[in-house]
Amino acid sequence: MKINKIDDEIIDNLDSAETIPEAKQAYIDGMNRVDPMNENNLTGMTAEKYAEIVADSDDVQVDMDIEIQNLYHNSNLGKKKVENIYQDRLDELDSDNGTSPNDMKLDTFLINHVDYVMKTCSTDSHIDPIYKWVFNNDEWNNVETIGEHNNHGMFIEKIFDRTGLNVHTPEKNGNKEWKHWVRNFISERVIVTETKGSRQKVIDSIREYIQESRAFTELGEAFDNNKMYYDEGNDNVYVLSTKITSKCENEDVTSSALQSELYNEDEFEKDMTKKGRGQTPSLSKELTHDYKKKSYWRFPTEFAEPKDIVRPEEEEEEEEEEENTSRFSGGSNE
Repeated sequence: MKINKIDDEIIDNLDSAETIPEAKQAYIDGMNRVDPMNENNLTGMTAEKYAEIVADSDDVQVDMDIEIQNLYHNSNLGKKKVENIYQDRLDELDSDNGTSPNDMKLDTFLINHVDYVMKTCSTDSHIDPIYKWVFNNDEWNNVETIGEHNNHGMFIEKIFDRTGLNVHTPEKNGNKEWKHWVRNFISERVIVTETKGSRQKVIDSIREYIQESRAFTELGEAFDNNKMYYDEGNDNVYVLSTKITSKCENEDVTSSALQSELYNEDEFEKDMTKKGRGQTPSLSKELTHDYKKKSYWRFPTEFAEPKDIVRPEEEEEEEEEEENTSRFSGGSNE
């Protein structure tokens, strides 16, 4: 038979519980005895007790989402109400212990709540790395920064915008001090990944094109065949500008951006050395043959070598071989 109030024995059993299973059993026993008018009160008390156990424990061996769900399924208190009672008590206890994120300084918050920092680097030199700060609380949105983390004020604002947490100015709040601290923090927790940028995709495509194509040592032959020209004297390969433009358009990269990126490649270091500091030689060049002009881009063979290099004597041998083959074929048909 149920009693009319929550008697001392039910409250004592709940208060004495040291684990979630013990508190859960005290709740079940109490619900079998308490007056229906007090079921919601007992449910609320149990939600608070759960929070106290979680706050005191380093390793809770149960899924609290499921336990909270069981509480509001067994009462008329409602899902949101039970969750709020539990979370409010947990926040209150965290605040009492000085562990609530809203009471933490930025450096303490990062130490306690960042699992790792994902640093994504682009192969394109003009794109700064992106830092993704992954928290150990699934309810908080992760934060992405480019350089904001080097300024503690901007970083605090970024965290608030993404999580709603109001962390405070760090212990080391001088500009140089903070930069030094946060960079050391990142180095201890960083996971580095690389993504291929659009400029690098164009460069790889050009390299592949050269390696799979034929180049002529005679400029006239290159003109006539719309093929690459190989300058033996300077060991450079010239690729038609129309080919370069097409590949740039495929990745939405400008010609000037491509040239800037190419000069970060080791194979173009000699060009920079020849011109000197502060001067960037153009890779685009207009070649003239028999009063005709065509625009090309110049690439050193250290960057990529053509699949075949056709010289005049080799071309004559090929023509002679083709002619002999034709004669032989013609003779066999008589």
